[in-house]
Amino acid sequence: MPKSPSFPIEIDDVGIIIKTGFSTREYLLAQSDILRIGHSRGNIVIVGDYSSVPGGHPSYDNLQAPVYDVLAIMIGDGSLSSRLDAARLQHYYNLTAVLSGGNLRLGREIGKNHRLQLDIMKHISGLELGYTLMPTKKWYIMLEDDTYILDASLKVILGHLDPSLPYYLGNAVGDVEARFAHGDSAVVLSTAAMHHIFIYNPEVVAKAHLESLDARWGDKLIATTAMESGIYLDEKYNRHFNGDAPRATRIQEDRFCVPIVSFHEMTLSQISDFKRIFKNAKTVLWMDLWKIYSAPSLDTFLADPFRSDWDHVGRPDEATMTVKSIRTKEDCLRLCRAHSSACLAWTWEVESFVCHIAPWMTVGYAEKGRFSGVNAPRAISLSSRCPAFDGERNLAG
Repeated sequence: MPKSPSFPIEIDDVGIIIKTGFSTREYLLAQSDILRIGHSRGNIVIVGDYSSVPGGHPSYDNLQAPVYDVLAIMIGDGSLSSRLDAARLQHYYNLTAVLSGGNLRLGREIGKNHRLQLDIMKHISGLELGYTLMPTKKWYIMLEDDTYILDASLKVILGHLDPSLPYYLGNAVGDVEARFAHGDSAVVLSTAAMHHIFIYNPEVVAKAHLESLDARWGDKLIATTAMESGIYLDEKYNRHFNGDAPRATRIQEDRFCVPIVSFHEMTLSQISDFKRIFKNAKTVLWMDLWKIYSAPSLDTFLADPFRSDWDHVGRPDEATMTVKSIRTKEDCLRLCRAHSSACLAWTWEVESFVCHIAPWMTVGYAEKGRFSGVNAPRAISLSSRCPAFDGERNLAG
């Protein structure tokens, strides 16, 4: 039987802070279509580098949700008074000027060209505004406007955690000096953590506002601000957060049978599919994606290990083993089997004779000129530990 949550929550207990920009408004509208299911205006604060006009707000079940210009708020309340000539703010001044003049096309171009610079200034200011406007929530989650969450999975995970304790959760990245929750995968903070940062440590917050004018990453700035307030990322829950689109999601050994909370980096057409597929989803495990997106049965790879014109590895990184001069797909498969404990999927490029083996597998995409497959015996063994894809899930230990 599933373990009952010790701290049950409803979705109204979670404050959603969505970070957007003038150049990415179309993603915000797609986000509104998803969040209107189960969410009310009182759950959501949208922060950006512009303010929406009356009647131009994203609509949630016919409620108007405004976009708050948090850069203007910081300038107005004096948070940036000592650095008003900062280079990063010049991009904002230019954006504001052209939007005031009605040149939306140029505004979009400026917003696109300087999106990351503008975005970094919204992280701490956005969290602060979200906490100010939604002070009674048990949990707060900051999302990019193209990051999407599964409410049922989120409720399962947070239902096992006490929000009166200072939790900071997400997909851990970074080095030993500063581990931080990757912003694309969603950033979660308990009410105790938010109170500790924004009420008990105003001098740390004031410093962070100024640091946002030069910081390299906004999500890392959240971590350093939290750490200076005595709060550290809890990496035990790292495996529930994901920064990829569903078909590109890396199903790893330690994640097969645990709930997945977030998705990111989808095109607008993929978002449309996502809305249709997950509209009424219950708790979803990572391995459930294999069935949801109609990937071949793992058993089929025992009989025929080669899938032509497909890629189950996806984007290589430092964890991928890439070997050149592999002459055949059979040799690539043998390389995977020789490193079985580090291989869940492999892909062979026909023209370049390059073999990639990865410690994850993805549902994947069609890729001309490639052969791909999964390490079926290992994948079958790992997936056999998961409950059937039906009903509510327990939080895997």
